[in-house]
Amino acid sequence: MLLLQKAQAVYTDALQAGHLTPIETRAEIIYQRNIAFSIKIAAHWQQRKAARHDTAQHAQVQHNPFLPFENALHVADIDPQHVCILNKFPVLQPHLLLISRTFEAQVSPLTLQNFQAAQCLMQQLGQEGILFYNAGPSAGASQPHRHMQWIPTPAYAGINPLEHADLLGPHFLAQPGLDAQALYLCYQQGLQQLDWQPGCAYNLLLSRDWLWMIPRRAAAWQHIAINSLGFIGSFFARNQLEADQLREFGFIQALQHVVGWHRSPIRKLDHHPEQ
Repeated sequence: MLLLQKAQAVYTDALQAGHLTPIETRAEIIYQRNIAFSIKIAAHWQQRKAARHDTAQHAQVQHNPFLPFENALHVADIDPQHVCILNKFPVLQPHLLLISRTFEAQVSPLTLQNFQAAQCLMQQLGQEGILFYNAGPSAGASQPHRHMQWIPTPAYAGINPLEHADLLGPHFLAQPGLDAQALYLCYQQGLQQLDWQPGCAYNLLLSRDWLWMIPRRAAAWQHIAINSLGFIGSFFARNQLEADQLREFGFIQALQHVVGWHRSPIRKLDHHPEQ
């Protein structure tokens, strides 16, 4: 069974058993600068926010959902150091997480072993997709435990970094192919060329054709969170007002406002964690 087929079977079982909490949305496709942008608008966000607040009030300590992870979300063991699980709070399906078995800090540099696991995952999935990594809270990370994420390649055109990367500001773009050693060397080159320093957040996106790194100065534009997926043209809005604000201001302009280094140390997470 292909890993993707197994993930779909695990998703069905976990959903029926109540182990998943999908975020209900409706999608709009909006064209700006001849680029198709997708914005997913949440339904019932206030109710979900209230439920999360109640859960946080009862929590005594901040919980790491990856140590241990929920067995019902387990998809596959990738290697001795990494495991693939479902995202417990998916906006789309399938949405997979590649997590380290032991704690590795999300803000620390990726290792060759991380890229080896990423290569293995993408090869086993048997479908085109995007692997992405939010390195630090200012890049959209909500968990301090190392986790990469994978989604299928969006059906809409979206932002193609080979065509549109220069519109957004500073970045590093390479085409090393899907080879772990080459990816790791490109990643190190990207950190060097972007003058990365500890405490600097960034987004990393990886397809079979390219590796793309974007430095980040802020997690959001006008309180609208932007993670790695914003850079392929996929946005999330908590309500219609946020969606309208993004549309009116411009998606490219919103991305430009969050790109670039912010040199202060990465702050400790102060919000209720979610995957």
